[in-house]
Amino acid sequence: MNKDLLWSLCPNEYLKRFIEQGIRPDGRTSEISRNICIQKNTIPNYDCSVSIKAGSSSYMAGSTNKIAINESDSDIQRRIIVNIDFPKVCGVTVSTNQSIYIANTIMECLNDTRILNKGLLSSKVNDKDIFWVIYIDIVCLSYDGNALDYCFLAAVASLIDTNIPKNIEWDKEYSWYRISSDNILLEPSGNICNEDTNVQEDSSNRILKYIPIFVSFLYLSGGYWVCDPSHIEDSQGDIISFCCLGIEEKVTLVTQRITKCDTCLQSNLSHLKKVAIQHALNIRRLLI
Repeated sequence: MNKDLLWSLCPNEYLKRFIEQGIRPDGRTSEISRNICIQKNTIPNYDCSVSIKAGSSSYMAGSTNKIAINESDSDIQRRIIVNIDFPKVCGVTVSTNQSIYIANTIMECLNDTRILNKGLLSSKVNDKDIFWVIYIDIVCLSYDGNALDYCFLAAVASLIDTNIPKNIEWDKEYSWYRISSDNILLEPSGNICNEDTNVQEDSSNRILKYIPIFVSFLYLSGGYWVCDPSHIEDSQGDIISFCCLGIEEKVTLVTQRITKCDTCLQSNLSHLKKVAIQHALNIRRLLI
C-alpha cells in the first residue's frame, strides 16, 4: 500500500511499521530525542529571554519581575505565573484546555518549594514586606509535538539567569517602589550547577534551587515506547512525562493524556526513568 494512503487510512499502523524496523518517520530511534539549540537574551523588553529550537519545533520565552500590589494579591500564592500562546503561525491549532493544562503543570512544578527559592522573592522596604512575582510568556513559533517538554524547558531557561533587585526604595512622587540608583542585584555565580547532583552552587542567590527537566514518552499499540514524540506521533498514542528533579536522581511521573487505554501505566517504567534521567542530564548541560 502507498505510504501516504496508509497514513491517511491507518496512521497507527503506519507508525508501527516504522517502529518494528527500529526507526521512526523522522529518522530517530525510539529512545533518541531531538537535538536542542538554546539562545539567550533574544527578546528585548524582558528581564531574561530565550529561544529554543528542537528539530522542527521552535519556542521563545521571556520573564519579567514585578512587585505584587499587596499581600492579598492572589499572585503571591504563585510566585511564578506562566502564560502560553500557540498562534496560528505555529502551524497547528492547540486547544485552550491543552494550553491551560501545560501552563498549570509548569506552574505547579516551578512553584514547588523543593525547586523555587521563595526567600529571594520577598524582602522588606521601610519595615514593609514586598513580594516579587515572575511572569513568563511563552510563544510557540513552530509546533512539532511534545509541547509540555519544550514549554517547560523554555520557562526554566528563562529563569536561570533571572536577577531580583535587592535595593528597592519607596518613591514618594509616584507612590510606588523603584530600584534605587545604587541598585544591587543578586548576581549569578560563575558555575551555576554541579552536574553530578544538579544542585545549584550558592543556590541561596538563585531563583531555582535545582533545574527540573521534563522528558516525555509516547505509548503506541503493541507495547512500543518512543521518546520526545513528534506531532505525527503524539496524536496517535498516550503520553506520560517524567519530571527529572535531579535530587538524587529523583523522578516524578506526571500522567498526561492517558485517554485511550491504561496499558501504558501497567508497564515497567524503570527503563524509561533511566532514559529520562540521561536525557535530562544532557539538556542541563546546555543550560549551564
